[in-house]
Amino acid sequence: MKKYIVSLALIIIFELISTRCANPITPSGGPKDTIPPNLIFSIPELEQTQFKQQEIILEFDEFINTDKLKQNLIITPLTETKFKQIVKKNRIILRFEEPFSDSTTYTLNFSNGITDITERTPPDNLSLSFSTGTFIDSLMFVGKIKSLLTGSIIKDKFTIALYKATDSLDFVTQKPNYFSKSNDEGQFILKNLRAGKYILIAFNDKNNNLQLDPSQESHALISDTLKPVSFPDSTQLTFVDLDASPLNFISARPSAQYFDIRYSKPITNYDLQPFQYARIVSDQQVIRIYQDSTSLFDSLRVCVIATDTVNNKRVDTVFVKFNESSRNVEDFKIDYSQKSSPYGTIIKVTTNKPSLLNPLNLLIPIDTIAELKFQIDSVTNNSNNTKFELFSTFNQTKYNELLDSLIHHYFPDTANIDSLGKAEFNYISRITRSNYKLIINKGQFASIQADSSVSETLQGKFYNPENVGSITVNIKTDIKSYEIHLVDSKQHSVAKQSNCNTCMFTSLKPGEYSVRVFIDENNDGSWSPGNILLLKSPEPVINFNEYTDLRANWAIELNYQF
Repeated sequence: MKKYIVSLALIIIFELISTRCANPITPSGGPKDTIPPNLIFSIPELEQTQFKQQEIILEFDEFINTDKLKQNLIITPLTETKFKQIVKKNRIILRFEEPFSDSTTYTLNFSNGITDITERTPPDNLSLSFSTGTFIDSLMFVGKIKSLLTGSIIKDKFTIALYKATDSLDFVTQKPNYFSKSNDEGQFILKNLRAGKYILIAFNDKNNNLQLDPSQESHALISDTLKPVSFPDSTQLTFVDLDASPLNFISARPSAQYFDIRYSKPITNYDLQPFQYARIVSDQQVIRIYQDSTSLFDSLRVCVIATDTVNNKRVDTVFVKFNESSRNVEDFKIDYSQKSSPYGTIIKVTTNKPSLLNPLNLLIPIDTIAELKFQIDSVTNNSNNTKFELFSTFNQTKYNELLDSLIHHYFPDTANIDSLGKAEFNYISRITRSNYKLIINKGQFASIQADSSVSETLQGKFYNPENVGSITVNIKTDIKSYEIHLVDSKQHSVAKQSNCNTCMFTSLKPGEYSVRVFIDENNDGSWSPGNILLLKSPEPVINFNEYTDLRANWAIELNYQF
């Protein structure tokens, strides 16, 4: 009995050792394995027809790892049939719970779902196509995806989705009939497609559910129906980062001394008659109406038209009524900026509440002797009185004339002034004439809620052609409506002009610039970003991506045709 127990124990130990030795493990040491596994055998064979089994077998020339197979395997046309995977050393078996559809060409794209066990290196473009019918569908689409606004390739892999064209097509609820993934260079291929009419879109499928989330995911669309062919030209897809979800009305209620109208997403524009004193707040999702002397506590029926970033419009009727409130109003904030050009000086003013501009009183102090009045020649403001532009023809020449006149007035005879006067004369004579201080006196602006602005001092600097440059863009085109943008190296638009054949951009800081053109294809006066849910493609954008290096005191001329 004792011998039997010992023998049985030895057998068990031997089996455990054998089982452990049979499991593939990553060997330690040695050179790095950079060679991917190669497929040496498969059932079905590549492009086999009349395949009726529910089991697919792949065999490689080395041991494999399939930990991420289910996340990476793409089967087109899309199937919801579940499968089990069985891995034995260098072989994988996929057992599907239901048979494949009749007379259909399938493609299994494994992406990075199968790798070797050492360095986790995937095979190059591993895919397997077969048909349950008598022939293989051989039609396809190929193409590239890039950013509409910048023309650049994004490293994020987009899902390229193909849907049968139907009147009831809904990208948000439906999954595509065929799909693929773009590579690191934005290129994609959809192959083994059945003949028919399709709609092609792409989206950055962040949640990996093969359904477009229009509020969160970048997307691209070709709105025309397409037919796959055997030898296709490259299809260009351009994506936008815009919230294309529907614009929904959320609420309309008084809030402290305001009345807030809230929407489900950011809005870009609104019409709110008869109220002038309103603005968009709270991440662009709220129209805030300010109470004035004509809108106290009576309820007023108002029609509100709101527009979002993809030109969705909503028309709602609300009853606006202000409540008495003891809560403090928000602080009054004002931002000032000054810019000089060859033509004069512009002071831009932005307030956080609708405001009124009181009689102008802007001064340039000259020590304790005198103050020069800063003359404003024109004032413009936006519709809700939150942005103002004060323009003055004041420039360095006028400043020099005023200083010279001031010196002559106070010191007509410099030979007969006392020591104190001499010191003041010397001080004024040495005042720098390339910049100045500008005092905006207290109370220059008053908000709709009776706030008053405090005194501000701006540091003004005159235009100096030796510090800036200019770019002239000559345009040759038959297009009637377009907008030319000058773009800096950070892809920011720094200046724009509309429908110009000779577009002059002056007072530019030294740096690199390129040209971007927004085409108003339907000539309605504005460029449209499209709306994927309405099958509306964006209007074209042309990026002339070659950058021009502009240096100080340079004048550059560029010529483009489109």
